[in-house]
Formats: sequence, structure tokens, C-alpha cells
Amino acid sequence: MRRGDYITSVEPLTENGAVVGYTIKFAKSTPIVIYNGEDGTSPVVSVKQDTDGVYYWTLDGEWLTDGAGNKLPVSGKDGITPKLKIEEEYWYISYDNGKTWTMLDKATGDGIQIEMDENYVYFILPDGTKITVPLAAGQPEPEPSVPHILYAAGQERVPGQDYYYATVWKDGKPFRLSDGTTDGFCNAVCVDGENVYVVGCEATGNLVDDGFYEPYRLNVATMWQFRIGEESSAARTVLSNGERAASPVAVAVSNGNVYAAGHETADNNFDRRAVCWKNGTMEYLTDGTTDALAYCVMVDGSDVYVGGYVQPASKTGGIACIWKNGVMQSLTDGVNVAKVNALCMDNGVLYAAGAEMVSGGRWKGVLWKDGEPTYFTDEVGTEVTGLYVKDGKYIIEGNMTDENGNIVVCTWTEGGVEVISKVLAFCQGTGLAVVGGDIYVAGNEAAGFDMDTYEELNYAHIWKNGEMQPIETISPNDFSIWGIACALTGSGE
Repeated sequence: MRRGDYITSVEPLTENGAVVGYTIKFAKSTPIVIYNGEDGTSPVVSVKQDTDGVYYWTLDGEWLTDGAGNKLPVSGKDGITPKLKIEEEYWYISYDNGKTWTMLDKATGDGIQIEMDENYVYFILPDGTKITVPLAAGQPEPEPSVPHILYAAGQERVPGQDYYYATVWKDGKPFRLSDGTTDGFCNAVCVDGENVYVVGCEATGNLVDDGFYEPYRLNVATMWQFRIGEESSAARTVLSNGERAASPVAVAVSNGNVYAAGHETADNNFDRRAVCWKNGTMEYLTDGTTDALAYCVMVDGSDVYVGGYVQPASKTGGIACIWKNGVMQSLTDGVNVAKVNALCMDNGVLYAAGAEMVSGGRWKGVLWKDGEPTYFTDEVGTEVTGLYVKDGKYIIEGNMTDENGNIVVCTWTEGGVEVISKVLAFCQGTGLAVVGGDIYVAGNEAAGFDMDTYEELNYAHIWKNGEMQPIETISPNDFSIWGIACALTGSGE
């Protein structure tokens, strides 16, 4: 579902008893006025359907665009609706609700006529063409903003070292969960009432000397828990024994039970076993004879769902699968590599989002609804890292490779795709959180190299309703975020 506007009414404007234009009202944005052009003082403001099936505003036959060059859909986009006015015989347009104005052409030309009934708005163009757009009257009001805190989980480079702090950010302010003496990483975060749970790993396991690298410590699966407002005194729990590398990448809480999902290195040290933890106790979902990964976990009542992938016995391809209470259910035949990255239950329907590699190493985005697949992208190199569903309307978050070869953070809805990281060339989507009317998206940007130090530059980003948010960090050139979640608050503190 596109979390923007919709038309609620079209009201005629009259002068001296004659209709001279129309006011189009939206659920969230400022109304706009379109004059019918009969007195020769209006531009041709119209709507037209593009190749993506969406109707967009036009001015004198050209697409109306915002300051970034994006077309403005009739249904609204991020609450943006063009606002028009005439000043000193020139038309002006505003894309920010009247804060700033851009001068257009002289106020001349013919406009459009508008009709409506209880179901549709009809835009009648000067050449007689009639465009029909559904009227969303009777739709529920857009959800309001709800007081909340945003938690983000990730890592920051320890200054002067080549390893990282495990870090959680509270509304952009960092709290370091590890002491910086060894590598630490946070992979996911979830909130249950006043309690916050973060999972990741620390390099505190057995020492490995493989003859190829300097001796190193294996990653130990770790969980941190704290109450809202007590981030600096988080309790740490070790989830693995350090004999094999282990890492949880997802966490969920239900009825006082804490679940995590991830993987542990198999006995052959080449493959991995999918793992689920319940209250710190590890359960293997696969036997380690082929590679397997768990990417997500979701709990519905007494049922625990884990999504991931399992390599077939042939060691080729990969099966997208869901484990329900430890029992594997296959969603694909395994011929092509496929995986489930995110799960959501909505009104008794299980949604799973992921991707399938179809040709040339390219991935197509897939949404399974109770096991039935729908592809929501073409072969564009799609990666999924977030899913939200409410009343059958979904938001999928991740990244894809665009026509220029850039990796861009995106959200997908039934209305199509929206690029979030418009000005960044290589940015991976890493998380989605939705609360009330607010949508948060996280991503990590690979920004190249510092030519003075020859070090890689890695930046984390968070967008709220498309606007980038400030993030404090001790290492501005090397920090990452891998998961986000919102905590509801009564006071919005």
C-alpha cells in the first residue's frame, strides 16, 4: 500500500454563479485548485497514465515533477501534492505545501473539466479525452503519527582498530553494547513492551589458526536485553559455546519467550546449519550435510515460523523454505536458488518475502501468500530485508540494481516501486519499521575509498517517510545498521 494521499472530494469553484474551476481535496495534503480555462487564464493542468499504470499530474502536456525530478502521482506520493497559484499574471507551483514557489509560464491556455460520481473522478481533457481515476471516498483515514522511539542495531569501527563495537542507536544516539576489545556486531532488534532485545555476535570463541590468516577468534552468538531508558546497562547472554562460528540474524518475542534465528558453521567447516534459539537454547533446523541459512523468525500464538533456504542434496540450487515449529515446508523446488528473508502474519494469512535467482545471477523479488508466489520485480537483482502487511496491503523493503547498475534502497507496494536512496549509487537496504503513519527504512552505503588512508568508506542511513535522519557515531567513515524496530511510548520521549 502506498502510504501517501488519495482523493476524497472534488468541489466546484464558482464566480458570479459560473463554475470556473475545481478544488481537489486529499486525505492528508493541502487541496489544489484547477481552473477550467474558459477565461483564457489557466495553464493546461491535467493527468495522464504512465507505462507503470499510475496516473500522474501534467502541466501543459509535460509531467509535473518535484525538485528531485520525480513525477507526482494523482494519488499522492509521500504526502506531496502540487499547489498552484497565479501571481502577477504568472503561474507558480509549490512542492512543499507553499513554503517555496517556482515560477512557471504566463497564465494562459485551456484547462480541463472535472466530473465525479460516488466511485470515480473523471478528468475531461481539452481534446475530449476522458480519464477515469478511482475515488477513494469511504477509505479509512491515514494512520496518524504515534509517539515512539526508533531503535537501530549495527556496528561502529573502534577508532584506531580494525574491529567494531556492537552498537544500538536510540533515535540516532549510540549506545555501545560491547567494550571494544574484540569484534562485536548487532544484527537485529525487536521490542516487547518496555523491553528491547538485540542479537548479534562477538569474536570471543575458540582461536583458529588456518595458516592463511592471522589467528582469529570464532564468532559467538550473543543477545543483549535492556529496558527502555536503561540502554547503558544492557544484560548480555551468550547463545553458543564458541566451538563453531555462530550468528543470530533475527529476533522475536511472544508470551515472554525470546526466539532468535540464524546459523552455525557445520562440522565440515564449509556448510552452515540453520538454527533457532528459544530462551537461549539452540535447536538445529538442518543437519549440516548441505548449506542452510535462517534469515527471519516470527511467532503467531504458539506457532514459531523461521524463514530461510536449504541447499538440496545435489549441492546445486537452493530451496526457499519456512520451518513451522521446526518442521520444514518447501516453497520452491530447489532448481534455482531461492530464499525467504522476511515473514509476517496478517488476519491469519502467512506472508513471506524473498527472492529467486532466475538467470545470469539476477534475482527476482517474490512474495508468497500462504505459499502461493507472486513476483513483484523483474530480473533486477532484488534483495529483500523487510516486510510489513496490514489488512492485506503490504510494504516490502530491500534493494535492487537499477538500469544504470546502481544498487538502490527500495520499497515495493501494490502501487509499484519507490526508490528511497535516490542520490546514492551503492546502498543496500537493511531494515523496515512501520508505526502509525510513519515508515522507517535503513540502509548501508558503500561509498568507495578514502584516498588519503585507502580505507573503505561505509555509511549507515535511516529514512523516515523518505527523509534522511541524523545518526551520531564515533566512526563516521565506517559504521553500519542491520536492523530497526520501534518502541511505542506514552509520552513520545
